[in-house]
Amino acid sequence: MMGRQSSQMEIAIVDLGEMVPKTHLLKRIDGMVDFSFIYEKAESLYSSQGRPSIDPVLLVKMLLIGYLYGIKSERRLEEEVKLNLAYRWFCGLGLSGKVPDHSTFSQNRRRRFRDSGLFEEIFVTIVARCVGLGLIDGELIACDGTVNEDGQREVIGAAEGMKEDKESWRNFLVSLKERGLTGTRLFIGDKCLGLLDAINTVFPNAKYQRCNVHFYRNVFSVVPRGKMKDVAAMLKAIHAQEDKAAAQEKAKAVFAKLKEMKLKEAAKKVEDSVAETLTYMAFPREHWLKIRSNNAIERLNREIRRRTRVVGSFPDAYSALMLVCARLRYMEDSLWGSKHYLNMKHLKAMEKEAEMAANLEAG
Repeated sequence: MMGRQSSQMEIAIVDLGEMVPKTHLLKRIDGMVDFSFIYEKAESLYSSQGRPSIDPVLLVKMLLIGYLYGIKSERRLEEEVKLNLAYRWFCGLGLSGKVPDHSTFSQNRRRRFRDSGLFEEIFVTIVARCVGLGLIDGELIACDGTVNEDGQREVIGAAEGMKEDKESWRNFLVSLKERGLTGTRLFIGDKCLGLLDAINTVFPNAKYQRCNVHFYRNVFSVVPRGKMKDVAAMLKAIHAQEDKAAAQEKAKAVFAKLKEMKLKEAAKKVEDSVAETLTYMAFPREHWLKIRSNNAIERLNREIRRRTRVVGSFPDAYSALMLVCARLRYMEDSLWGSKHYLNMKHLKAMEKEAEMAANLEAG
């Protein structure tokens, strides 16, 4: 006899905690990490009057779920928390509790937590506690690509166990040097202080170019939305100049204009960091567009994110490294690695001219 499930409505008393296995990561975190410190830290950012806000612990717990399970979109995070019983239990929502709208996160970042940095501090503190308790692995995977002497992009290294401090980056760069990396003229990256120190130690003759895109984003983080377009136009004007001297003069004008617009924080960021974004102007003009940002390796980063997001979490860093290396080999054999990215004859001609000029001065 064929069985058929009944679709009748059922009323039951359910303990979500009993439905979540004891071995579940979120259950282990809930039992070992005390989230109550968030209330004290965030108290000064909330008014003592008016309607009660969404619980800040709930917001942090939802973001932590997104981080642990590779949920990058806040819209998707909202849907996942609605449907997943373990997520609901961890957030203290029960079966009928309303999940905060995805726009709540962006509004809190833009308004309540914008100038304090507290939201990021709380989140980093909790992740660090999870790492310290051995609940998650806090190690990162670093991969590095280069443009070789033939003008083609090439993956030259990948390593797990990175901490983004000077020692980790120094060990990574030393390993590349020991494997035969020589003649390095330029490093391109965002402003990671550990990497900068390591470059100066291991490759003292190489120049450093800060990614223009990351620089723009850093400035935009302290600019009101209504003034974003104007500031973007001013920043782009700096890098549209014909040479480095003109770009430096334009940067001074932009700094003064930002101060007039009462954007003191943005002006300070431009004054302190714009010089790092102009290093590419010491290289052939034909290369400028492709060496002033991280675009040369961003395609790799997107592919790695796409593949690792499917897995979500890995049992250990080594298993993640194996997947990353497999995709890197695939990308290097594809059009990404076989296509000519830079015409190196321009660089060789520039270096030859510089050498001849130096010889004339010495003679």
